[in-house]
This record gives sequence, structure tokens and C-alpha cells, in this order.
Amino acid sequence: MPACRIMVKTMLGVEAEKEIIKIPLSDSTISRKIINISKDIEEQVIEVIKSGELFALEVDELTDINGAPSMTGSIKGFITIAKNQNPNINTTHCFLHREALVAKSIVNELKIVLDQVVKMANFIKSRPQKIQLFSQLCESMESDHYTLIIHTKVRWLSKGQVLSRFYELREELLVYFTMEQMEYSDYLSDEFWCSKLAYLADIFEHLNQLNLSMQGENQYLLISTDKMANY
Repeated sequence: MPACRIMVKTMLGVEAEKEIIKIPLSDSTISRKIINISKDIEEQVIEVIKSGELFALEVDELTDINGAPSMTGSIKGFITIAKNQNPNINTTHCFLHREALVAKSIVNELKIVLDQVVKMANFIKSRPQKIQLFSQLCESMESDHYTLIIHTKVRWLSKGQVLSRFYELREELLVYFTMEQMEYSDYLSDEFWCSKLAYLADIFEHLNQLNLSMQGENQYLLISTDKMANY
């Protein structure tokens, strides 16, 4: 019964768990019923698919993971497997991961700045001692923020958040890297380099706002298309 309670609580919430406690059933009984329900749902889906000539299928992964590589891979992934069975399948990449695509197609001059920002941010954020020193520096300079945001490829808003915070702390970072006697200070003291940083931060911030506006309930393709066209 404990395993069943955990499953029900995870899927349906605390109130459902309280109700299930009142039912004198064994784990095997609950497990069998779950399997039967799953089988019934699967059979219903198959019948719906067979009843029509054409149908659309939306495939996604976890909320904040860009699933494009595993979904659209040319060698493996769901789409490749499906197309091996039916070459006539049409596919469309999820438009909510625009910043990942922008980062890959961005002009080399800006791509270099983006890579340098990520490298500098991760240099500090991946070392506990550096984090503490930078935090103390920000506090002494009465900054609005005391820490950077580390870049991670699995979070689809990551680049925009990293760039925005980095730009807001650019003066503190200049002081920090000057004290550390690192070449990164040369970038931060260059007005032209900082102007490209500002441009990147602005572009990715707008992309993040657009992506977030297309999340949540009552969002469908036509509404999202209009938002992208009019943004």
C-alpha cells in the first residue's frame, strides 16, 4: 500500500492520497488496475488513429529541456524511426526553442562574444572560492546582484538569463578580472565589445519574453504564430 500511496500522491495530489488510504486494496490490485487502464487508453488511441487518414502528433520532453537533438536527430530519435516506417511524414521543429536556433545561426562576430560571456560566467560560477570573492566584491560595490547565472545547455532560457545578468554586472566583472589580472578585463574595458554584449542581451531577452508568452493554458498554434509575427 505505501508504494501505491506514493504513486497516487505524485500523480493526483494529497487529497487523492487521503481517499486511497480508505480503500483496503493491496499493491498488486492497484498495480493491475493501473496496467488495465493504461492498456485501455492505448487501445482507444489506436482506434482513433485508425479511424482517420491523417493525424498530428506532438512530441515533447521535460518542461525546460530542449529536446530537438533526440527528437529530430538524423541518425536516431523518434522522427527518424517514424520516417523509416513512413517517409511521407511531415515534421516541424518546436518554435519555443528559438534561442537555441539563433545561437547556432548567429553571425560569427556576435557568436565570439556570446562564447566569451559564457566562458567568463562559468569560470566564476564553477569555482566556489571565485563565487565567494565575486559576491563580496558585488556587495562592497552595492550592486543589485551578488552572483552571476551559470550557463547550461539543458535550460532553454539559459543564454538570455546569463547575458542579462552579465550585462548588469559588467562593471563589477571588470573590477574582478582586473584584480585577477586576467585577459577578460580587456573585453570588458572595450566599449565596442560591450556594445555587442548589450545587443546580445537585448535580443535574447526579447526571445525569452516571447517564448514565455507562448507558455501556459489556452495557447495553440494560431495564437503563437500571431505573437511571433507581431512581436
